[in-house]
Amino acid sequence: MNNNPNILHITYDLRDRLKKEKTTAVKNLIDLSNEFGKAKVIDLVRVPFFNEEKVEHVSENHITIDSFGLPFGIFLVGSLKRACKSILKNSDIINLKPDLIHAHKLTYEGYIGYKICKKLKIPLILTIRQTDTMVLNRKPNLLKMYKEILSYSSIVFYLNPYTKVLIGKRIGQDFYNSEINDKMVLLPNIVERKFSCDFQEPINRRNLLTIMRMDKKSVKRKNLKRLLKAFSLINNDELILNIIGSGDYSHKVKYWVKKFKLENRVNLIGRIPNQEIDAYYIDCLAFLLPSLSESFGLVYAESLLNGAPILYSKDCLGFDGFFDNVGEAVRPTSVESIKNGINNLISNNLFYRQNIYTLKMQKAFDIFTKDYIKEIYSSSLRKLKK
Repeated sequence: MNNNPNILHITYDLRDRLKKEKTTAVKNLIDLSNEFGKAKVIDLVRVPFFNEEKVEHVSENHITIDSFGLPFGIFLVGSLKRACKSILKNSDIINLKPDLIHAHKLTYEGYIGYKICKKLKIPLILTIRQTDTMVLNRKPNLLKMYKEILSYSSIVFYLNPYTKVLIGKRIGQDFYNSEINDKMVLLPNIVERKFSCDFQEPINRRNLLTIMRMDKKSVKRKNLKRLLKAFSLINNDELILNIIGSGDYSHKVKYWVKKFKLENRVNLIGRIPNQEIDAYYIDCLAFLLPSLSESFGLVYAESLLNGAPILYSKDCLGFDGFFDNVGEAVRPTSVESIKNGINNLISNNLFYRQNIYTLKMQKAFDIFTKDYIKEIYSSSLRKLKK
């Protein structure tokens, strides 16, 4: 492999079929890989009709492919084979001459990357994300195929510590120990915010904070109904919960606020520009998000970077396992656990803030910086040369 490898990124996570941008996490990593290699991109989207299929060349290094595929993993392998065929019959894609392929999910792009890597006889890198743990759980009939892909892979990046626990459960601990464990590399998402304040008590000891998109899927996964119910049981009418986020499910959230008699204790703030969100973190007593599952949990890291303790979920994907004593880990399906976690965050707030500041001084939060992630990524690739 040359010193500036051609890295072919294969991803479904850059845009949707309406060309709206998805999360910037994958884009940030692709941009970063350009600093020590040459990034090429196959930008995939599933479309529901055959007549929507198309291939477009955005640039010499970026090709978009819209390929037929149904939602909810229906006929999953068939749709992946179709996308893979579209790639392999396109000579321009092969002419990108990749030195390796980075498939940004095991259970989708992993299949495509595996087939191309075997054809070109080059290494395969995988990232395991939240979607992968769900597919592995719901499609045990495909487990043999995914084990084959994992065995072939050279590096398996993962976003948060609990991923290792879940993957071991999904694919079998013996297989994990013998085939996967030594390939696993923790590579969190880049957090672009800086640590914006020295240690201090919160500006306003009344305010709690949560942030989420107000669409049905997100509100359910972020567990907002249970959070509101737990907050309604807190015996402190002075506390205020600020909720940042907008979307078409806001009406349901307003209904829950009224149902739990929280009209005077919950502020539905709506959408806030990114550059203004830090002020809410700094202002809050604690950040609350007992999600049922998170691919990474960017907002937890942002909260810590602004000095605010966090309420997060334990024993599930998200932020569990990154740091000790930075907040309260709760059982997300238990309203009582969430309520107790909020009370503990309030009573032990100074203790958590001191620990967060100590971690900041020890540079523990550097694992979320661009420079750290660049070094982990590039050093992992350098080992492939040996």
